[in-house]
This record gives sequence, C-alpha cells and structure tokens, in this order.
Amino acid sequence: MELNLDWAKDPIVQLEDEILPSLWLPVDFILQKDGSDDLSILSPKMDRAADLLRSHGKEYLEPAGAAVDAERYKTCAAAADAVEKVHAAVKTFVHGSSDDQRAKDLMQMVQNDMRPLVLEVIDVFRETFLTMVLTRQHKHANMSEHSIAELDVISKKIFFVAINASVEAARVGDMGAGFAHISTEIRSLSQSAQAAIQNMRMGKS
Repeated sequence: MELNLDWAKDPIVQLEDEILPSLWLPVDFILQKDGSDDLSILSPKMDRAADLLRSHGKEYLEPAGAAVDAERYKTCAAAADAVEKVHAAVKTFVHGSSDDQRAKDLMQMVQNDMRPLVLEVIDVFRETFLTMVLTRQHKHANMSEHSIAELDVISKKIFFVAINASVEAARVGDMGAGFAHISTEIRSLSQSAQAAIQNMRMGKS
C-alpha cells in the first residue's frame, strides 16, 4: 500500500520554513551591501521568525496536539530576542556606511549569538512534536493490546458455550442433531478467532 505523505503540512517543516530564513537573510545583506536600503524582504521574514519563536511555535504545534513545555519558554524568548537584535543591527548597517569591521561584528552576532539559539529552539520544537507522536502511538498500542485481550476472553467463552451445547445436544439424541451441527460450527469459528488473535499478537511483537 502506497503512503501519500504531505511533508509540507508537517508542523516542524512549516516552522523551519518560516524561521530558518532568519539565519541566512541577514548574511546576504551583510555580504551584498551596495547602499540599498530595501528591507522589504528581510524585515517581514525576521519579524515572522521572532513572533513564532516568542510564541513557542504554538500556531503550528497546538493544532497537531503538541505544546512546548513551559520550562522551555525562556529559551524560545531568548532566541526571539536574538533575532530582533540582529534585525535591528542589520537595519542600522544597511542604512549606514560600508564598514568592514561593522560587517565582521554583525556576522559574528549572527553566527555566534543568534544562530545557536534559533537552532536550539528548532530542536525543542522537533523534540516536542516527536514526543507527542511517540506518546500517542504508545497509547494506541496499549489500547490495541487491551482490545485483543478482550477478544481472547470472548472467543474462549464462546468456545466453552459451544462445547456445552454439543453435550446437551447429544443428550437429546436425534432431536438435537441440528443444534449439534450449529454448536460445531460455532466452535470452529471460535478456534478461527483464536488463531486470528494469535496472528495479531505475533504482528505486534
């Protein structure tokens, strides 16, 4: 069976698509500065990344049933602050004169101060989402095992009822022949159910 997976709807992919440009767009402006003050591409991307970081990705994580632990909020806020700080520095740099030392300092700010924090939060988002998925799978597995156990009990009860029915049919002789046949069929179905339950358990192991 072919699986049709739409990775574009994965919350982590969506978060990365919106946040990661904040790591390379400032570098482009620093390396390609030509006196232009057009920040129409940079500013919306940086603002959006900061908003998603500060809100700990809830726009994408909450609809998927995941939420960042409150203890990680400070990490998210620190990353958002770093993005906003770089954004402000790039705007000052773009509107100012070309200065190699300022460019070098800004590059260090991006690479050493902002980048590690942003990547750490992306990892937090990824860990949060994957933990939710694994927890949900474990819960479903436990529910499946419980259902299999209930089916097992029911199947065994049906088997013993069929045996008792056969005994009672034998007591009444020819008049119970039809009932004896039915009880045999029921016992056969019960045995088939037991075999199916075993196969289900083997599939889960």
